[in-house]
Amino acid sequence: MSVRSQHIRALARDVRRSYLERVGSASDRPLPLDDLAETLWELTVVPTTTLAEGIQGKVEPELQVIRVRRDLPPTRQRFVIAHEIGHVALEGLTAGPFRDTNETLDERAVGEGADQTAVRTYNTRERREQEANLFALELLVPADELWLAVQQPDWSVETLAAHFAVSSNALCAQLVNVCCLEPPVLPEAPVAAAGSTFTLDSEQQAAIDAPLPLLLAAGPGTGKTRSIVAKYVSLVHQGVDPASILALTFSNRAAEEMRERIIAALRQEAPHLAGRVEISTFHSWGLNVLRIYGARLGLPVDARLLDTADLFILLSKRLNDLCLEHFKDLREPTRHLLAIIQAISRIKDELWSPEEYARLAEVEARRLIEEAERDHPGVTRKATEARERAARRAAALRELAQVYPRYEAILREAGVLDYGDLIGLPVQALRDHPAIAADLRRRYCYLLVDEFQDINYASGKLIMLLDGGRGQVWAVGDAWQSIYRFRGASAANLDEFTQHYPNARIRYLTRNYRSLQPILDASAAVMASDPRVAERPPLMAQRGSGNHVVVEWVAPRSQDEYAAIAHDILRRVHQRNRRLLTGCAARRSTVRSGRMRRMAQRPPLSSRRWRFRDHAVLCRTHEQAGALAAVLEAHGVPVDHIDDVFDTPGVKDVLAVCAQVGATNSAGLLRALTMPEHQLDPADLNRLVDLARHTQQALPRAARDPQIVARLSEAGQRTLAHLQAIVESLESQGDAWQVITAYLFRHSRAMRERLVRAARKDVKALREIAALGQILVIARTFVRLAAVDE
Repeated sequence: MSVRSQHIRALARDVRRSYLERVGSASDRPLPLDDLAETLWELTVVPTTTLAEGIQGKVEPELQVIRVRRDLPPTRQRFVIAHEIGHVALEGLTAGPFRDTNETLDERAVGEGADQTAVRTYNTRERREQEANLFALELLVPADELWLAVQQPDWSVETLAAHFAVSSNALCAQLVNVCCLEPPVLPEAPVAAAGSTFTLDSEQQAAIDAPLPLLLAAGPGTGKTRSIVAKYVSLVHQGVDPASILALTFSNRAAEEMRERIIAALRQEAPHLAGRVEISTFHSWGLNVLRIYGARLGLPVDARLLDTADLFILLSKRLNDLCLEHFKDLREPTRHLLAIIQAISRIKDELWSPEEYARLAEVEARRLIEEAERDHPGVTRKATEARERAARRAAALRELAQVYPRYEAILREAGVLDYGDLIGLPVQALRDHPAIAADLRRRYCYLLVDEFQDINYASGKLIMLLDGGRGQVWAVGDAWQSIYRFRGASAANLDEFTQHYPNARIRYLTRNYRSLQPILDASAAVMASDPRVAERPPLMAQRGSGNHVVVEWVAPRSQDEYAAIAHDILRRVHQRNRRLLTGCAARRSTVRSGRMRRMAQRPPLSSRRWRFRDHAVLCRTHEQAGALAAVLEAHGVPVDHIDDVFDTPGVKDVLAVCAQVGATNSAGLLRALTMPEHQLDPADLNRLVDLARHTQQALPRAARDPQIVARLSEAGQRTLAHLQAIVESLESQGDAWQVITAYLFRHSRAMRERLVRAARKDVKALREIAALGQILVIARTFVRLAAVDE
């Protein structure tokens, strides 16, 4: 469970416990929210008809009331009140007033992992609304009670919704959160005070205490995140308001981890300040800025962000407006669109306007042509081809320079943004709009930047302009881990830090707490050719060296490499079983006989009795992991391998059934009819397929044809009727999320069995429901984004 969800769940549990202790009741279900608000915060719940249009609930701290719209259904009223209580519990009365509309009150709030897109489209306010929604679900439907309830054989969505006095949507959302995303551990362990006490080594402490601006050059495993969290808390201890500290990073994962740890620390030491924390990625922060100041920059109020796929669709409809010549392909008109989108994205990463890029492109085009004519004179075939290549590259540059302003015009006309705008337009605002720059600099007094090696030129310029020469920048980065070079990220940002901030100091973290020394030595050897090696102090392992040897294997083919890994694992596990070793000898000798070259001596086997689970194999890509897993299993090595969520059998089964809603998916029906819950006898299934082919009908249509169904056995007819009843029930649901949750929690016996097994710590069941949780999160995100597009 994430730290964020731990705290929301624990806080709701504490609020409920505090109320029950004060009123002297062991259990009070459904929870009387009006009395709870009065008892704990002296807030009076007032049903009213006087709220402004669209407002469903409102907290007015100065009047000590929670207003809720009177004409809402009872379960909706309860959720609204619980949501407002969540604001008060999470942020405090002083952060109000809070006004909530139908858009901010989400009874289907999904917990962790809800958005895997590159830019999370909620700002700080929206994040707090999401947290209040999750708090409301937890307050109304406690996770531990719900988890126990679903272990009983006769539970249903309707009975549980009535028991907790919530809507079916709210109950299903909490079922997803509790059962699929973050099952509770019973009895629950107390929430650890993560980050509340920092044990820092001398290097980390020196970086925390050093004056700004400062660059912390840190290698992997040296405590980068711990240090930036400690710096943040140190500033708060000095009296700095968290709202004036902007912490930025490049990836969603890094931002979430940083945010969780900072909030965990503040909720232990200064809980009233936890709601004022602002942690974000560069792109999410830029989107929030454009939402606030977009009107001043000439953007529409409802400007939407388009990802690459959306841009491709938009430009496909406006191909004529791009006036393509060099990039024109009559047989496949959209062939070069993706390359154009990517090229313009890189142009924007360098902050070049259409006019600037046109000048640069013309200079480069002339240079290419002149260089080709100079270096490849004459009429030979090779010289002619070289000049033609240069001419084509020059033509591509010139046409891209002409397409760029047309691309921008299409985006502005459609009222949309691309990723480059999320950095470029805030930079333009800071540079060209003094009032906006002054406002933002007044708001943010300190800038903490994580993963500094992953920022590009535009992001670095944004930091400089936002700082405005104050030198209040504290950055941490690792030159060896720049993974976003495809977007212009460069470790050169670390090297140029002192040029941009002349008074900056550089500190180093060299104590590695993650790896053993042989691993660090091996990684240093791999990176020995990097010209900056001499400038970086070596990493020193704090876990000791141990009796370990790092071995490099070089193979001509991936399959040889995978086979060697399998044999090496089997060698350890079966070191005392000569029969198994003998059985593998022939295959192992093939690997040794020239197809694989070992770059180090094989380390001797220890006396330890190795098990399969003592081995871990790390891969660079999911595709590699899948191929390696297949080879290991073929050699008899059991593998715990995370597949693509859409490839897991449980997800395929659920989607096979749900695909029958409003569709004629023959493949899905075939899979559904082989599932144990509604399995058709093979003879009936073959007969159904033959009859569908003979009558030239799609299989789902044939399965509903009374004349065809009548020719099946009685058991087969009952099976088809059962499945058809499920599909008809699902057809009454409103959207994809509701269809899937209805099937899982209303109709699926397999899901109930998984929950029972998961409660017994069955690893397979836990993985299966985790995969289903991912597909539910994807469905919820899809529904939410579709609503925004409308």
